[in-house]
Amino acid sequence: MELIRLRFPSFKLFDMILKSIEAIDDVIYLLPVEDDDMSGLLITQIDKPRVIMTNHYIDEKDLVAFDYDPDYIAKEPLDRVVPVLIKDLRRGLKVAKKDSVIELSYKEDGFVHLTVEGQYKSHSKIHPAGTSDWMFQKLPDIEFPSTIRIYGKLLRDMLSLAKVSTNEFVFMVTEDGLKFVFEGMNIEQEVTIPFDNDLILDVEAEPGAKGIYGVNYLMDIAKGIDAGDELLMEWGKDYPMRIMKKIGEHSKMEWLLAPRIDDEE
Repeated sequence: MELIRLRFPSFKLFDMILKSIEAIDDVIYLLPVEDDDMSGLLITQIDKPRVIMTNHYIDEKDLVAFDYDPDYIAKEPLDRVVPVLIKDLRRGLKVAKKDSVIELSYKEDGFVHLTVEGQYKSHSKIHPAGTSDWMFQKLPDIEFPSTIRIYGKLLRDMLSLAKVSTNEFVFMVTEDGLKFVFEGMNIEQEVTIPFDNDLILDVEAEPGAKGIYGVNYLMDIAKGIDAGDELLMEWGKDYPMRIMKKIGEHSKMEWLLAPRIDDEE
């Protein structure tokens, strides 16, 4: 008997989710939800040493199928979450192509069943991982003072510049645009992106609004972001940064990254 059945419309969607999680953890925790606020799949986990939180929600409207046993989904989150080693899922996905349909189910036999349907049809039976390192935690509700909407290409391009010279990703809003500052041992580079650049969609921030975050941590988050993705980025001085992108019509992927504290007055 199936306790949960999730049917993804394409491998591309499922792979995007896996990439964003495997950058910070080797286990993905699949939590089915059904309440007044949401119905579908919630993936919420935290990389404690680096303080990166993920909160990915896949609405049932963006899935081909979302079926569940009512008694199972009524359990407490820790009793219904399904942890799976990502390397085991990757093995079962070897035959998947971009448009392959992916089905995941958790059954009373205690195994996760992974089915790939496309040019080839494959079925894998995977033993779940443990839940000792997981706790249910949604992203906190924070009122951020500054917000920008940009394309993923802008973030990826600036991270490519930053990673060769510094471990801090520093950016600020100026009168002229978004300014990025990369300070290394022998070089200091400033890059300003005018507000009318096609990669900037909207800015709601006062001139001087500044953020400082870890380059390597943002690089890991960016593994789940494509160049054409529209990103909502919210931050403030000594605030965490929240990055959100929509997937499908009703779903979203969110990250919360702790800041580097600015010592300057």
